[in-house]
Amino acid sequence: MAHNKLLVPLFLVLIISLNAQQKTMVYVTNTASISEKAEIFSSRLLTELNISFSENRRPHLLPEYADPDVIKAINELWTTAKFKCIETEIFTEIIDDPVYGYEIRGIPLLVQAANDSVAFEEGVIAFDKRGIIQGFYFGIPLHQYKNLLRFGTDETDLNNRLKIIDFVDIFRTAYNRKDSLLLKNVFSENALIIVGRVTKISEKTDDLIGRTFSKEKVELFRMSKKEYLSSLFEVFRRNRYIKVEFEDLRIIRHRLFPNVYGVNLRQKWMSSGYQDKGYLFLMVDFRDENKPTIHVRAWQPEKSTNPGDVISLGDFELIE
Repeated sequence: MAHNKLLVPLFLVLIISLNAQQKTMVYVTNTASISEKAEIFSSRLLTELNISFSENRRPHLLPEYADPDVIKAINELWTTAKFKCIETEIFTEIIDDPVYGYEIRGIPLLVQAANDSVAFEEGVIAFDKRGIIQGFYFGIPLHQYKNLLRFGTDETDLNNRLKIIDFVDIFRTAYNRKDSLLLKNVFSENALIIVGRVTKISEKTDDLIGRTFSKEKVELFRMSKKEYLSSLFEVFRRNRYIKVEFEDLRIIRHRLFPNVYGVNLRQKWMSSGYQDKGYLFLMVDFRDENKPTIHVRAWQPEKSTNPGDVISLGDFELIE
Protein backbone atom coordinates (compact mmCIF):
# COMPACT_ATOMS: atom_id res chain seq x y z
CA MET A 1 0.00 0.00 0.00
CA ALA A 2 2.80 2.41 0.94
CA HIS A 3 4.56 1.52 -2.28
CA ASN A 4 1.48 2.43 -4.38
CA LYS A 5 1.21 5.84 -2.75
CA LEU A 6 4.70 6.69 -4.02
CA LEU A 7 3.81 5.99 -7.65
CA VAL A 8 1.64 9.09 -8.10
CA PRO A 9 4.17 11.73 -7.02
CA LEU A 10 6.98 9.98 -8.95
CA PHE A 11 4.81 9.99 -12.09
CA LEU A 12 4.03 13.68 -11.59
CA VAL A 13 7.72 14.48 -11.17
CA LEU A 14 8.44 12.69 -14.43
CA ILE A 15 5.77 14.71 -16.30
CA ILE A 16 7.03 17.99 -14.83
CA SER A 17 10.61 17.09 -15.78
CA LEU A 18 9.67 16.33 -19.40
CA ASN A 19 7.73 19.59 -19.71
CA ALA A 20 10.66 21.52 -18.27
CA GLN A 21 12.98 20.07 -20.91
CA GLN A 22 10.68 21.33 -23.66
CA LYS A 23 10.38 24.81 -22.23
CA THR A 24 12.57 27.66 -23.48
CA MET A 25 12.63 30.93 -21.57
CA VAL A 26 13.95 34.08 -23.25
CA TYR A 27 15.45 36.88 -21.16
CA VAL A 28 16.17 40.28 -22.72
CA THR A 29 19.30 41.84 -21.24
CA ASN A 30 18.86 45.39 -22.54
CA THR A 31 16.04 47.91 -22.21
CA ALA A 32 13.53 48.48 -25.00
CA SER A 33 9.87 49.45 -25.07
CA ILE A 34 8.87 45.87 -25.95
CA SER A 35 11.36 44.00 -23.75
CA GLU A 36 8.74 42.35 -21.54
CA LYS A 37 6.46 41.32 -24.40
CA ALA A 38 9.40 40.08 -26.46
CA GLU A 39 10.44 37.82 -23.58
CA ILE A 40 6.93 36.42 -23.08
CA PHE A 41 5.96 36.00 -26.75
CA SER A 42 9.28 34.55 -27.97
CA SER A 43 9.28 32.12 -25.00
CA ARG A 44 5.78 30.95 -25.96
CA LEU A 45 6.78 30.55 -29.61
CA LEU A 46 9.95 28.57 -28.92
CA THR A 47 8.30 26.36 -26.29
CA GLU A 48 5.49 25.49 -28.69
CA LEU A 49 8.04 24.65 -31.40
CA ASN A 50 9.85 22.36 -28.94
CA ILE A 51 6.63 20.55 -27.98
CA SER A 52 5.55 20.23 -31.62
CA PHE A 53 8.96 18.79 -32.52
CA SER A 54 8.80 16.13 -29.80
CA GLU A 55 5.18 15.24 -30.60
CA ASN A 56 5.83 15.28 -34.36
CA ARG A 57 2.93 17.61 -35.17
CA ARG A 58 2.43 21.08 -36.58
CA PRO A 59 2.87 23.99 -34.15
CA HIS A 60 -0.28 25.43 -32.59
CA LEU A 61 0.61 29.12 -32.68
CA LEU A 62 -1.78 31.85 -31.54
CA PRO A 63 -2.50 35.24 -33.17
CA GLU A 64 -2.37 36.91 -29.75
CA TYR A 65 1.44 36.85 -29.97
CA ALA A 66 2.22 36.04 -33.64
CA ASP A 67 0.90 37.67 -36.80
CA PRO A 68 -1.22 35.29 -38.97
CA ASP A 69 1.29 35.64 -41.84
CA VAL A 70 4.07 34.45 -39.53
CA ILE A 71 1.99 31.48 -38.41
CA LYS A 72 1.40 30.59 -42.06
CA ALA A 73 5.11 30.95 -42.90
CA ILE A 74 6.22 28.76 -39.98
CA ASN A 75 3.72 26.06 -40.98
CA GLU A 76 5.03 26.20 -44.57
CA LEU A 77 8.59 25.84 -43.31
CA TRP A 78 7.49 22.95 -41.06
CA THR A 79 6.46 20.90 -44.12
CA THR A 80 10.10 20.75 -45.28
CA ALA A 81 11.85 20.79 -41.89
CA LYS A 82 10.82 20.77 -38.25
CA PHE A 83 12.92 22.57 -35.67
CA LYS A 84 13.32 23.22 -31.96
CA CYS A 85 15.40 25.39 -29.67
CA ILE A 86 18.19 23.44 -27.98
CA GLU A 87 18.49 25.72 -24.95
CA THR A 88 16.16 26.00 -21.96
CA GLU A 89 17.29 29.59 -21.29
CA ILE A 90 18.37 32.29 -23.72
CA PHE A 91 19.89 35.61 -22.67
CA THR A 92 19.85 38.03 -25.58
CA GLU A 93 19.51 41.65 -26.64
CA ILE A 94 16.77 43.32 -28.65
CA ILE A 95 18.24 45.09 -31.66
CA ASP A 96 16.74 47.38 -34.27
CA ASP A 97 15.09 45.74 -37.25
CA PRO A 98 14.78 48.00 -40.33
CA VAL A 99 11.72 46.13 -41.62
CA TYR A 100 9.54 45.42 -38.56
CA GLY A 101 11.02 47.47 -35.73
CA TYR A 102 12.86 45.04 -33.44
CA GLU A 103 14.43 41.59 -33.53
CA ILE A 104 16.40 39.06 -31.52
CA ARG A 105 19.08 36.96 -33.21
CA GLY A 106 21.29 33.97 -32.55
CA ILE A 107 18.57 31.59 -31.30
CA PRO A 108 20.15 28.10 -31.35
CA LEU A 109 17.96 25.73 -33.36
CA LEU A 110 18.18 22.06 -34.22
CA VAL A 111 16.61 21.51 -37.65
CA GLN A 112 15.49 18.11 -38.89
CA ALA A 113 14.74 18.03 -42.61
CA ALA A 114 12.12 15.82 -44.22
CA ASN A 115 14.85 13.31 -45.14
CA ASP A 116 15.77 13.09 -41.40
CA SER A 117 19.10 14.88 -41.84
CA VAL A 118 19.95 17.16 -38.91
CA ALA A 119 21.63 20.56 -38.91
CA PHE A 120 21.99 23.55 -36.61
CA GLU A 121 20.75 27.05 -37.44
CA GLU A 122 20.55 30.43 -35.74
CA GLY A 123 16.98 31.67 -35.65
CA VAL A 124 15.73 35.26 -35.89
CA ILE A 125 12.46 36.53 -34.40
CA ALA A 126 11.23 39.96 -35.54
CA PHE A 127 8.69 42.08 -33.63
CA ASP A 128 6.65 45.16 -34.40
CA LYS A 129 6.39 48.11 -31.98
CA ARG A 130 3.58 46.34 -30.10
CA GLY A 131 5.79 43.34 -29.43
CA ILE A 132 3.79 41.05 -31.78
CA ILE A 133 5.97 38.57 -33.69
CA GLN A 134 6.12 39.58 -37.37
CA GLY A 135 8.86 37.34 -38.71
CA PHE A 136 10.67 34.07 -38.05
CA TYR A 137 13.54 32.88 -40.24
CA PHE A 138 16.96 31.28 -40.30
CA GLY A 139 19.67 33.92 -39.97
CA ILE A 140 23.36 34.29 -40.64
CA PRO A 141 25.58 33.56 -37.60
CA LEU A 142 25.55 36.35 -35.03
CA HIS A 143 29.31 36.94 -35.24
CA GLN A 144 29.07 37.40 -39.01
CA TYR A 145 26.13 39.77 -38.56
CA LYS A 146 28.18 41.99 -36.24
CA ASN A 147 31.20 41.87 -38.54
CA LEU A 148 29.20 43.01 -41.59
CA LEU A 149 27.89 46.03 -39.69
CA ARG A 150 31.40 47.10 -38.72
CA PHE A 151 32.07 48.08 -42.33
CA GLY A 152 29.20 50.57 -42.54
CA THR A 153 30.68 53.86 -43.81
CA ASP A 154 27.84 56.17 -42.71
CA GLU A 155 24.36 56.03 -41.20
CA THR A 156 22.69 55.38 -44.58
CA ASP A 157 25.13 52.60 -45.39
CA LEU A 158 24.67 51.06 -41.94
CA ASN A 159 20.87 51.09 -42.30
CA ASN A 160 21.13 49.57 -45.78
CA ARG A 161 23.40 46.83 -44.46
CA LEU A 162 20.81 46.01 -41.79
CA LYS A 163 18.19 45.80 -44.55
CA ILE A 164 20.42 43.59 -46.70
CA ILE A 165 21.10 41.14 -43.87
CA ASP A 166 17.37 40.87 -43.11
CA PHE A 167 16.63 40.63 -46.83
CA VAL A 168 19.16 37.83 -47.34
CA ASP A 169 17.84 35.89 -44.32
CA ILE A 170 14.23 36.19 -45.53
CA PHE A 171 15.25 35.41 -49.13
CA ARG A 172 17.09 32.26 -48.09
CA THR A 173 14.29 31.02 -45.83
CA ALA A 174 11.81 31.57 -48.69
CA TYR A 175 13.58 28.79 -50.63
CA ASN A 176 13.45 26.48 -47.60
CA ARG A 177 9.70 26.90 -47.25
CA LYS A 178 9.05 27.02 -51.03
CA ASP A 179 7.54 30.52 -50.87
CA SER A 180 6.72 31.01 -54.56
CA LEU A 181 4.92 34.34 -54.06
CA LEU A 182 7.78 36.04 -52.20
CA LEU A 183 10.34 34.90 -54.76
CA LYS A 184 8.11 36.06 -57.59
CA ASN A 185 7.78 39.53 -56.06
CA VAL A 186 11.43 40.02 -55.11
CA PHE A 187 12.83 39.80 -58.67
CA SER A 188 12.42 42.76 -61.01
CA GLU A 189 10.48 42.02 -64.19
CA ASN A 190 13.63 42.45 -66.30
CA ALA A 191 15.93 40.67 -63.87
CA LEU A 192 19.09 39.18 -65.32
CA ILE A 193 19.39 35.55 -64.22
CA ILE A 194 22.73 33.89 -64.89
CA VAL A 195 23.17 30.17 -64.27
CA GLY A 196 26.50 28.40 -64.53
CA ARG A 197 26.46 24.88 -65.87
CA VAL A 198 29.35 22.44 -65.96
CA THR A 199 30.03 20.88 -69.35
CA LYS A 200 32.71 18.36 -70.19
CA ILE A 201 35.14 18.75 -73.06
CA SER A 202 37.39 15.96 -74.26
CA GLU A 203 41.00 16.18 -75.36
CA LYS A 204 42.78 13.30 -77.09
CA THR A 205 46.46 12.82 -76.34
CA ASP A 206 49.11 12.20 -78.95
CA ASP A 207 50.20 8.92 -77.45
CA LEU A 208 49.65 5.63 -79.20
CA ILE A 209 46.95 4.51 -76.81
CA GLY A 210 44.82 7.51 -77.70
CA ARG A 211 43.40 7.99 -74.24
CA THR A 212 40.70 10.60 -73.84
CA PHE A 213 40.79 12.98 -70.89
CA SER A 214 37.72 14.80 -69.78
CA LYS A 215 37.92 18.41 -68.59
CA GLU A 216 35.21 20.50 -66.99
CA LYS A 217 34.19 23.88 -68.27
CA VAL A 218 31.63 26.28 -66.83
CA GLU A 219 29.25 27.83 -69.33
CA LEU A 220 27.05 30.75 -68.30
CA PHE A 221 23.45 30.77 -69.50
CA ARG A 222 21.08 33.72 -69.33
CA MET A 223 17.48 33.19 -68.26
CA SER A 224 14.50 35.48 -67.98
CA LYS A 225 12.63 35.90 -64.70
CA LYS A 226 9.77 33.83 -66.12
CA GLU A 227 12.09 31.02 -67.23
CA TYR A 228 13.96 30.92 -63.93
CA LEU A 229 10.85 30.92 -61.74
CA SER A 230 9.13 28.32 -63.91
CA SER A 231 12.13 26.02 -63.50
CA LEU A 232 12.41 26.77 -59.78
CA PHE A 233 8.74 26.12 -59.05
CA GLU A 234 9.00 22.79 -60.85
CA VAL A 235 11.90 21.93 -58.52
CA PHE A 236 9.68 22.87 -55.58
CA ARG A 237 6.96 20.56 -56.88
CA ARG A 238 9.27 17.58 -57.41
CA ASN A 239 11.19 17.74 -54.13
CA ARG A 240 9.78 16.84 -50.75
CA TYR A 241 12.26 19.08 -48.99
CA ILE A 242 14.67 21.87 -49.90
CA LYS A 243 17.38 23.23 -47.64
CA VAL A 244 19.45 26.25 -48.64
CA GLU A 245 22.41 27.55 -46.64
CA PHE A 246 24.33 30.80 -47.12
CA GLU A 247 27.95 31.27 -46.02
CA ASP A 248 30.73 33.86 -46.32
CA LEU A 249 28.39 36.78 -46.96
CA ARG A 250 30.06 39.93 -48.37
CA ILE A 251 28.32 43.26 -49.04
CA ILE A 252 29.65 45.85 -51.52
CA ARG A 253 28.10 49.28 -52.00
CA HIS A 254 28.09 50.73 -55.52
CA ARG A 255 30.32 53.80 -55.68
CA LEU A 256 27.94 55.81 -57.92
CA PHE A 257 24.56 54.43 -56.84
CA PRO A 258 24.61 54.37 -53.00
CA ASN A 259 21.34 52.42 -52.72
CA VAL A 260 22.50 49.60 -55.01
CA TYR A 261 24.52 46.78 -53.45
CA GLY A 262 26.28 43.67 -54.58
CA VAL A 263 25.96 40.64 -52.31
CA ASN A 264 28.38 37.74 -52.73
CA LEU A 265 28.09 34.48 -50.80
CA ARG A 266 28.56 30.75 -50.99
CA GLN A 267 25.37 28.73 -51.35
CA LYS A 268 24.73 25.13 -50.36
CA TRP A 269 21.65 23.59 -51.96
CA MET A 270 20.23 20.33 -50.65
CA SER A 271 17.01 18.72 -51.83
CA SER A 272 15.43 15.29 -52.16
CA GLY A 273 17.20 14.47 -55.42
CA TYR A 274 20.01 16.99 -55.86
CA GLN A 275 22.83 18.72 -53.98
CA ASP A 276 25.37 21.33 -54.99
CA LYS A 277 27.62 24.13 -53.77
CA GLY A 278 28.28 27.34 -55.59
CA TYR A 279 28.94 31.06 -55.63
CA LEU A 280 25.84 33.24 -55.58
CA PHE A 281 25.79 36.93 -56.53
CA LEU A 282 22.82 39.25 -56.06
CA MET A 283 22.51 42.85 -57.19
CA VAL A 284 19.93 44.40 -54.87
CA ASP A 285 18.28 47.80 -55.33
CA PHE A 286 17.13 49.56 -52.15
CA ARG A 287 15.93 52.82 -53.73
CA ASP A 288 12.39 51.81 -52.79
CA GLU A 289 12.86 51.20 -49.06
CA ASN A 290 9.65 49.19 -48.81
CA LYS A 291 10.43 46.90 -51.73
CA PRO A 292 14.03 45.75 -52.21
CA THR A 293 14.42 44.37 -55.72
CA ILE A 294 16.89 41.90 -57.24
CA HIS A 295 18.10 43.02 -60.68
CA VAL A 296 20.78 40.34 -61.09
CA ARG A 297 21.06 36.80 -59.75
CA ALA A 298 24.11 34.81 -60.82
CA TRP A 299 25.09 31.32 -59.70
CA GLN A 300 28.33 29.50 -60.53
CA PRO A 301 29.33 25.97 -59.43
CA GLU A 302 32.06 26.12 -56.80
CA LYS A 303 33.95 23.05 -57.94
CA SER A 304 34.64 24.29 -61.44
CA THR A 305 34.88 28.06 -60.90
CA ASN A 306 38.16 29.82 -60.14
CA PRO A 307 37.80 32.41 -57.33
CA GLY A 308 39.01 35.09 -59.74
CA ASP A 309 36.13 34.31 -62.12
CA VAL A 310 33.35 34.78 -59.55
CA ILE A 311 30.80 37.33 -60.76
CA SER A 312 30.68 40.48 -58.66
CA LEU A 313 29.28 44.02 -58.69
CA GLY A 314 32.20 45.34 -60.73
CA ASP A 315 31.21 43.15 -63.70
CA PHE A 316 28.11 45.29 -64.38
CA GLU A 317 27.81 48.81 -65.74
CA LEU A 318 24.79 50.62 -64.31
CA ILE A 319 22.94 53.23 -66.36
CA GLU A 320 20.33 55.38 -64.65
